[in-house]
Amino acid sequence: MQTEKKISRRQALEELALRKAAQDVNAFIALVMLDENKQPIVQSTIHRQLQSFLSDNSRGVVMFPRSHGKTTQMLGRIAWEIGRNPNLRIKIVSSSDPIATSRGAAIRQIIESPIYQAIFPNVKRGEKWADSAWAV
Repeated sequence: MQTEKKISRRQALEELALRKAAQDVNAFIALVMLDENKQPIVQSTIHRQLQSFLSDNSRGVVMFPRSHGKTTQMLGRIAWEIGRNPNLRIKIVSSSDPIATSRGAAIRQIIESPIYQAIFPNVKRGEKWADSAWAV
């Protein structure tokens, strides 16, 4: 005889949201990424189109005006891609080494977050975990 595990409606919805975030980058960003006021990021149409473009093309150039969310979208995308393929190798290039290092640190913070670990429980911090280089 099999025992049924009873969960609440809220638990079921949370589990569904986690599963969707593992499969859909826009759901991931909405669930994991926070704005400067620590509120969830609201994806606009242009951001969803950007993520669709990135999903459909192995290479591309992203050009948006300043303050249109390019960095936030890329940080979320990279963290999501690492969750889906922890063997992925990524080089962050920016206008300066300190900026690139801060982007890497932001991705590491995402990966270390409890919500990320709930979505991608198999992604663990690797032996290398420094500011300028790290691995999962």
